[in-house]
Amino acid sequence: MHRYFIIGLGWLGSPLAKTLLSAGHIVSGTTRDSDKATQLKQSGIDTYLFDLYDQDAPSTIGDALEGAYLVINIPPGRKNFSPDAFIKQMKTLFDFACSHMVKHICFVSTTSVFGEMKGRIGNETELSPNTASGNAHVELEIYLKDLAKAHDISASVLHLAGLVGEDRHPINTLSGKTNIALGKNPVNLIHQHDVVQAIITILSFAQKHNGDPQHTDPRDSKLSSEQLGPTQLRSAKSPSTQQKLNESALVDSSKSLFTENFFSANLCSAEHPSREDYYTWCAKQKNLPLPEFTTDDRTVVDGKWIDAKETVELLGIRLKYPSPYDMLP
Repeated sequence: MHRYFIIGLGWLGSPLAKTLLSAGHIVSGTTRDSDKATQLKQSGIDTYLFDLYDQDAPSTIGDALEGAYLVINIPPGRKNFSPDAFIKQMKTLFDFACSHMVKHICFVSTTSVFGEMKGRIGNETELSPNTASGNAHVELEIYLKDLAKAHDISASVLHLAGLVGEDRHPINTLSGKTNIALGKNPVNLIHQHDVVQAIITILSFAQKHNGDPQHTDPRDSKLSSEQLGPTQLRSAKSPSTQQKLNESALVDSSKSLFTENFFSANLCSAEHPSREDYYTWCAKQKNLPLPEFTTDDRTVVDGKWIDAKETVELLGIRLKYPSPYDMLP
């Protein structure tokens, strides 16, 4: 049993917390909504009201952070976004977490850190942001990396592609729109389920890296059929040789996942259909007005595509939704 603290029990943080809770761990976290806090407390998640921009906010969660594995999932927001304030408060939060002896910090980031780079984007690709949000996330990633080295704690950053889930899909906003450019560019999406799976696995690697005597392999958790894909369910019933090798790899390679206590990686589906093909298909499947794309007569398509193959292999996980075509609610 471990203690986990999730700052940001929202669309992504809540299912992450509930999955950890169902595996028998102690889970705490934060939200800005008092009604939601009450609901989460009733489900067994010790929940604190927390606003990043409240100067006194960190002090309210100090005791709960001690000895916990921390996940920070606070999107900067699109309305009234103040990069300087966001960066300042996040750095304060990182510092506060370190001073309260957290065992690991996992920072949920975005592929906007790669800006308008073209072609394949791998884990080794240099960060090159071109937006306020992207710049903020890069500065915070660098700060966290230095902090992990200075305080001798492990830390990780996960760059997520566009998020999709049962109640969230781009076609809901693209349907009926006109004059959409760059229809041949590749789609970069990742499903909520696969993000939760990846974060839990990273936290497991962190436990092993830290020499935590209570280290647990997430594959040993009693996950429900909703939390496991069909392939994983078959493996759970009858472990294959490959699965046993994957489990051994998790134990043997945990030290190599972190370089100077730090791990940074991309997460995206394995397939990248064109935007026009995919979103037109989605609209047809849901009987929605078709999105209209402008003519894209490029013979060479150089749009950015996020390559997460290395991440998946390093973590030893299987994506339940390897293709965007699997993700349509």
